[in-house]
Amino acid sequence: MRIWPDEPTSLAVMKQYEQALQPIVGAGAKFAVQSAGAAFTIPPTATSKFQQRLLAWDQALAPADWFQAVTIHLYPDPAQMIQQAGNPGPAREFQLFMGKADAGVDRALSDLARRVPGKEIWITEWSPRGGNFADTFGQPDLVPPQMNAQLVARETWLSCASPR
Repeated sequence: MRIWPDEPTSLAVMKQYEQALQPIVGAGAKFAVQSAGAAFTIPPTATSKFQQRLLAWDQALAPADWFQAVTIHLYPDPAQMIQQAGNPGPAREFQLFMGKADAGVDRALSDLARRVPGKEIWITEWSPRGGNFADTFGQPDLVPPQMNAQLVARETWLSCASPR
């Protein structure tokens, strides 16, 4: 947090990296900066300091001529979705995940494309477990293998089919 406190500070550091690497990698290399991808899961009314930091990060994101792409990580949070829906059964959970894959991806990519017009968008990380990739911390796995496969297939299709 001290090194990367906000988007403007981070962009300045990333630009230093770009300037140092450009002579080594050559003129054809593409450089990317990092978005927070906040529009995917965080409502604008969120009150958590961390969530507000991510929203502010994306608000400050603006195009510059020294980078050609922006990366985004899309992590639906199963526990949050299930809790907000009042602990529905497995069939409803699947609908929630698919809805997040459809609407969340579209919302996040549209928001990012609007902020950085003309830049490539690289989805460099995605997981249907939020930040919890494999360890369920002793709790039942909310994303069984079959649902995981379906979500990954849907997410991949949406990401590749996106006109952005």
